[in-house]
Amino acid sequence: MTLRKSLGPFRATVALSITILAVMATMPPAPVHAGAYSVNSVRNGNFEGGVDTYGLPIYWQNVTNECHCQPAPTITVNNTEAIYNNAARLDIGKASNGFMGVRQFYPQNTLFSNFTQRQDELDFWFRLDPKYDGLGDFRIRLQAQNGQELNYVIDPDTTFLTYPNDTFTYGDLNGQPSLKYIFLGRLGSDLSTPLMAPPSKWVHFTRDVTADWLAPMRFTGNSTCTVASPCTLPGFPLDDVFSRLEFGLQGYQNSDLGTQYGMTAWIDNVNFYWNSNYPAPPPPMHFLKFNFTDLSKTNVDQSVKWRIFNATSDIASYTRGAQTLPDGDYTLEAYYPTITPPYLIYRARIPFDTNITITLSLLAEPMSPGTFVAFFPSVLNTTRIEQDSTRLAVDVKATTGTSYAMFAKVPYLPKAIVETTSSRVELVPGVDWTYDAAQSIATLTSVTPALYAIYLQEPVRVPTVTFTDRAGTNVNNLLVFNMTNSRGKLIPIVQHQITPDENYPYYLQAFYQGHRTYRDTVDFSRTSPIQLPMLPLSSGYLVVNSTVVGINIIGQSDNSLKFDLTGPGPFLILVGVPQKPLYIELNGAKIFWSYDATSRTVIIETPTQGTVSLLYTNPPQQPPPNSASDYTNYYIAGGILAVAVSASLGIGIFFTRQNKHRVETPTNRADRERNREPSLGPMRRANMNRSAGGRS
Repeated sequence: MTLRKSLGPFRATVALSITILAVMATMPPAPVHAGAYSVNSVRNGNFEGGVDTYGLPIYWQNVTNECHCQPAPTITVNNTEAIYNNAARLDIGKASNGFMGVRQFYPQNTLFSNFTQRQDELDFWFRLDPKYDGLGDFRIRLQAQNGQELNYVIDPDTTFLTYPNDTFTYGDLNGQPSLKYIFLGRLGSDLSTPLMAPPSKWVHFTRDVTADWLAPMRFTGNSTCTVASPCTLPGFPLDDVFSRLEFGLQGYQNSDLGTQYGMTAWIDNVNFYWNSNYPAPPPPMHFLKFNFTDLSKTNVDQSVKWRIFNATSDIASYTRGAQTLPDGDYTLEAYYPTITPPYLIYRARIPFDTNITITLSLLAEPMSPGTFVAFFPSVLNTTRIEQDSTRLAVDVKATTGTSYAMFAKVPYLPKAIVETTSSRVELVPGVDWTYDAAQSIATLTSVTPALYAIYLQEPVRVPTVTFTDRAGTNVNNLLVFNMTNSRGKLIPIVQHQITPDENYPYYLQAFYQGHRTYRDTVDFSRTSPIQLPMLPLSSGYLVVNSTVVGINIIGQSDNSLKFDLTGPGPFLILVGVPQKPLYIELNGAKIFWSYDATSRTVIIETPTQGTVSLLYTNPPQQPPPNSASDYTNYYIAGGILAVAVSASLGIGIFFTRQNKHRVETPTNRADRERNREPSLGPMRRANMNRSAGGRS
């Protein structure tokens, strides 16, 4: 049947509007029991027989096709609403025009003439709970093997969806009826017409199906048979082979009104009676035939284990392709590498009587023929695998938000497994992964889209980095150090972590006071500390870069420091000093240098080895380096000299005082007078007086 939208909500054409009142009631009376001449042909019609592995009622199948409903349609067995204990619950979400339902197939060669013609030939209970803006459509479908089909339609509003009767247009049945619709309930848009299936109430449906199957069909679907001049075609014959009974829900959207229609339907106590005097023929036997391929489409039948389940149990003895299976639903499970629950990689229903190819989520390991990495559920076929003698790398491409199980065939216990997304995480053995030695399988149970590396040999790990000075003292706290790969990318120094890439060699470098003093390739096997050319001083450290071979302090004091260094150079020398030096010499010649006042560090760069001298202050003047007795003589001589000077001064003062106290005599007076007599002329004397006056 093809559903066609009408041109508008008030311009729909209903091809056939046959209002045949069914025997219905809105309250459940006592159940109707069939006589001894007929029995119910429906298996698990009361939905008390349990559910299959997919949660569907046993003997019933999901017939949902391209519903595109949001949320997705569901079929469950539920006791929330039921005539007795359990009922089947069908729920359809929002859809532009979607169909879902359940069906039950009948044995081959079951004819319509096998069914008992009676008023309650088809007898069941149903309840329709509207969703969104109102009820959608409910349909009961009975289909013959040749495609002829009778539909009962409960449509609250026939102005939007049309159900035109139709005929075959090809083959032996060309021109004969193919689809017949019988409408039960309100017709058109006349809301005053009572619904024959009121919402949210249990309704008892009974129908003489044989009479409806045989009834003539009104047809208006071609140029000969029109609405103005309809044709009456014969009904369906009773020798049609009956195929299936189906219950379906139709949800739709009226885009003109912006309204949405759907429902939740409940179905219970389904009976479709057939004659016990004309039992159905023995059910035909069926076969299941299938083969498996990996993601590259290579056959893997020899590597995969499988088993088949019917609705209730495992069919342990079934041979693939054997036509020994009765009607029913069958589920196929596939396992790798052995048929035990942890290694399930596929599960799905499998159709009868056809040969199908099933693609499993298996990736062949490049270096190990016949071995695979398997996933459940299936990952995308863009997943890639690489392998060498040391590790197996699997780049998983899958749906984000879904968790997968991964089974990797590896010869022995992995040394480590690393997951890489935006960062690298080493997975914890026994927690994130396990190893089955008997099957040689490493299992990861929470795989997401990422790169997984399974290391079969001990991976290269970041070593413990410890630096010491020449005395063996740890100096890590005085340094800033890092590690890079061969391309210069910084590598986090996390002890024992697996190296994040293989761009070897790696380089380790250390910085002191912002100056690089060490750089060398990383020795991943090294366990001993790295000794740097660092010598402790009273004012800090003497540090030389790694080009130095030998370094030796000759002498140090508060005023100076002297040391020797040897090596190929060039040299970077960092010296912690108490104060800024006055000058620095290399091999007796003054050299250029710089000084960091904040850290009190002298920085010297030179290509030459030799003796380096730093002078901080000029030393005080010292006497010649003589003996202690010499210093005593100096002191004695100085004392004698001082005594002599004092004595001379005392004598002079004594005689001066004696002259001042001398007594004047005549002789002395005469001598003075003689001395006063002028011996020069007036000019000369005048000059002498002036001179004498100048001295006074």
